[in-house]
Amino acid sequence: MNLGTDEVERVLEAASTAEHLVTVGVEHPEASLWASDVRMVGFNIEFNLHGMSADEPEAGEKALLGIAGDFNVENALVAIAAAREIGIGIDAIKKGLSKLRVPGRMEVVESKDGRVVCVVDYAHNQLSFRSLFSSVKRAFPASPVIALFGAAGGKAQERREQLPREAAPYSDLLIFTNEDPAHEDPMKVCRELAEHVPDDTPNKIILDREAAVHAAFRAAREEYVSPDAPTIVLLLAKGDEELMHVGDEFVPIESDLSLANRLIDVTQFD
Repeated sequence: MNLGTDEVERVLEAASTAEHLVTVGVEHPEASLWASDVRMVGFNIEFNLHGMSADEPEAGEKALLGIAGDFNVENALVAIAAAREIGIGIDAIKKGLSKLRVPGRMEVVESKDGRVVCVVDYAHNQLSFRSLFSSVKRAFPASPVIALFGAAGGKAQERREQLPREAAPYSDLLIFTNEDPAHEDPMKVCRELAEHVPDDTPNKIILDREAAVHAAFRAAREEYVSPDAPTIVLLLAKGDEELMHVGDEFVPIESDLSLANRLIDVTQFD
């Protein structure tokens, strides 16, 4: 059980009847297994691991997680605890963590010239946006950030207010685009997103998702450029999905991950 979870006292009370309870947490030394000194190493995360080891060094076992995002440290702790419970050794666990890759989740694509770094992720709600944007800013504090996303049609209306407000403080440009509109007008969804952008954050609507990705990379090379750091392009919500929910159908599309790999090195624009 994660001691960093919301309503932790209620969860602990509910779990009190469990025959065996293992707790985890970030900076929670009272937990059975806990992480300290979490730090970004590029788009990886390094931390010190404590607990569930009889020969644990006092400073903790150093671990590297091959995927970014603060929430992923907590996810990793749960996985580590489960692995330790069934007798898997810490060296094997650390090796697995360092090679971790989840398709479409914090996928990093870098341009050959080093000027653009693209992150493809499934982030699509307030909590995941908050974690992702803060992680990106810590990893690349001097980089301009261009974020591309939309909001799904027919559900979670509150996201149309939450997502722009979470993204704007970290972004130099927001591009709103089509994202599983279902039975809603995608332009209406994008306009509702744009209504909640703070006045000082540039934003635009490009409904065609491929054209929007192309525009993001063009902006990264022509408008939002730093002499000292790469420009970061965030393609959010769709990951490596190859279907778009339109009406009653799921229409084939090129995934964000595929688009990133295909377009990131384009330098000539019409």
